[in-house]
Amino acid sequence: MQDLYLKPKEHHRIQKGHLWVFSNELANVPRDIASGETVQLFTHDKKFMGTGFYNPHSLIAIRLISRKDEQPDHDFFLKKFLEALKLRELIYKSEETNAYRLIHGESDGLPGLIVDRFNNAIVVQAFSAGMDIHMPLICDVLQEMLNPSVIIVRNESPLRELEGLTLYKDVVRGERSETLQTIHDAGITYEVNLFEGQKTGFFLDQRENRKVIRKFSENAEVLDVFTNDGGFALNALYGGAHSAILVDASKEALQRADRNAQLNKFREYSLVAADAFDTLDQMVESKESFNLVILDPPSFTKSRKNLPG
Repeated sequence: MQDLYLKPKEHHRIQKGHLWVFSNELANVPRDIASGETVQLFTHDKKFMGTGFYNPHSLIAIRLISRKDEQPDHDFFLKKFLEALKLRELIYKSEETNAYRLIHGESDGLPGLIVDRFNNAIVVQAFSAGMDIHMPLICDVLQEMLNPSVIIVRNESPLRELEGLTLYKDVVRGERSETLQTIHDAGITYEVNLFEGQKTGFFLDQRENRKVIRKFSENAEVLDVFTNDGGFALNALYGGAHSAILVDASKEALQRADRNAQLNKFREYSLVAADAFDTLDQMVESKESFNLVILDPPSFTKSRKNLPG
């Protein structure tokens, strides 16, 4: 491992626990160290700060993975994954759900790595060059530890381009047929397509929001716009909604929502395959009203600079 040094007074934020080192905080940014290579970080006066992945082409020059002098080998990843699994098993009881985020990047001391578990399937994303290089090892350890029927890599995020990485998705362990999994969460069953669905196949981060909808739903007429797989509408129906209208421009998404509603034996719903804004305009014109309206749109732009002047 090569050694890199911070500029004077640039160690305080890192010392407090932050895992990112920006290129302008380094005394020098060597161009002869390959993207993703493991390096050691020191203060300007040679005090050891940690081990991390280096990328000379990124604003985030180093992502720290340890405060110790250790290599990201098999035992390193196995220890990190087991620590994360132990925590998830405390939070997510098997009778409550069989789908959760096993590794959440910096929160689990593994910046640039996402691992989601869906029943007997694993979905992995790498956002840094260092994690990308170690993807085969990461998949080996996950296979050994959890024995999933399939491991899918969903490296399609534009964030990878900031690291000089290509975008792709692939089934790296198991068969493509296994990418369709049935999960359960808080009493509701979903069929999720982990190869074609958005992000890693299902929006796990909306779990709590979906459940909150239930307490507003009893006897309600519900409109769920940008419904995607139907998660919010299904929770509304679970909470006792009188009916639900699910709107999405994607016919494929509505097919998944319809399938999920059938799996849960819900009947009082209808599907609208149309542009959300056109549909809302038509509803306003016809003076339709609802007790509960759910709006969960996709991001229409990634940053302010993309907005028209």
